[in-house]
Amino acid sequence: MDPILLTITTRFSCHGCGLRDHPCMVRERHGTEDLSGWVDMIRYAVAREHRRVSPACDARTCDLKIPMTGTDRIGGAVFQS
Repeated sequence: MDPILLTITTRFSCHGCGLRDHPCMVRERHGTEDLSGWVDMIRYAVAREHRRVSPACDARTCDLKIPMTGTDRIGGAVFQS
C-alpha cells in the first residue's frame, strides 16, 4: 500500500520582482527523510513556481518560510486536533 502523501504550504518572497509571501505547496517531509534532500526538493518547487508567476524575474535567491506551528519536525504536516 502506498503511503498517503500530505502537503504543506511554504511561502517565499523575492526582492527582485516584489513577490511577498507567495504560497508554494510541497509534500511533507517524512519522519526519517534527510533534511538537506527535502530542502533541495523545495528549492526546485519554489524555483518552478517563481518562474511560473514571475517569468521575467532573474533573481537567484528568495526568502523561504517553512511552517513550524502544529508539527513535531521541520517540514512535517500539521497535526489535526
